[in-house]
Amino acid sequence: MHNEYLQTLELAPGATEKEVKAAYRKLSKKFHPDVSKDPEAKDKFIAINEAYNFIKSVGPSPRAEQVTYDYDPYAAAYEHQRKEARKRAWQRAKEVERMQQALMKRLLDGFMYLGAAIVLFNITLAIDYLLPRTIADEPIVQSRSVVERSRGKTYYRYDELQFADFLMRFDRHTVKDLDLTGSAEVTSTMLWQKPMEVTLGTTSGPVHLLQLYNVFHVFGYIIPAMFLIVYLYQFKMRTLDSKMTLAIFMLIMFAIQFVVFLRF
Repeated sequence: MHNEYLQTLELAPGATEKEVKAAYRKLSKKFHPDVSKDPEAKDKFIAINEAYNFIKSVGPSPRAEQVTYDYDPYAAAYEHQRKEARKRAWQRAKEVERMQQALMKRLLDGFMYLGAAIVLFNITLAIDYLLPRTIADEPIVQSRSVVERSRGKTYYRYDELQFADFLMRFDRHTVKDLDLTGSAEVTSTMLWQKPMEVTLGTTSGPVHLLQLYNVFHVFGYIIPAMFLIVYLYQFKMRTLDSKMTLAIFMLIMFAIQFVVFLRF
């Protein structure tokens, strides 16, 4: 008779004890709920543990002359061993789940401090956006068109103006064709001193331009998104899995926001 537990472990009837252990280690790692993307990973993990526990406790056929596992483990004589194997498999699955939950809880407890810092940072950004702007006369140090070369081709990305205290970027062809006089008034935020707009002096009169990218323009949606994520995290998400998903999403959004903050 064919041993179905061997089939679960992907083994032949003549498998040795060493091969049984090796197959168990390989498959339990493959379908471990921590690493496997298989939607049936937990059920397979339990089945693998049940098969291994049964074979380990019963071993080859009780008949001395038979040295293989080629027998029916579902025969009535093995009912007790099956129950014990299934019980230990479920205990192992519950222990893995308990460890998962404990790890997520520790990670989320640590995230509270980082999350608080992210919220505080976004509060200052929101306040900075609402405060009155500061206006400064800035000489133009450099004006250039930024290009990027990729696969042998050149791409015109944007125009850039370097002032004494600010660096501003604008959409391509915005500044390139202007006949600048060298004077400018830069409007920036009060707290973080982020340039928002500029009035350029040209031979044909003043030209008003908005900063192309910064933490308020284009990427400004991240600020209210952060507050929404915090609200959902604190008051709507009930499970550790959902909280962890939101925490990861919040970290990704903050990484984008912080890079933009530093660069622009």
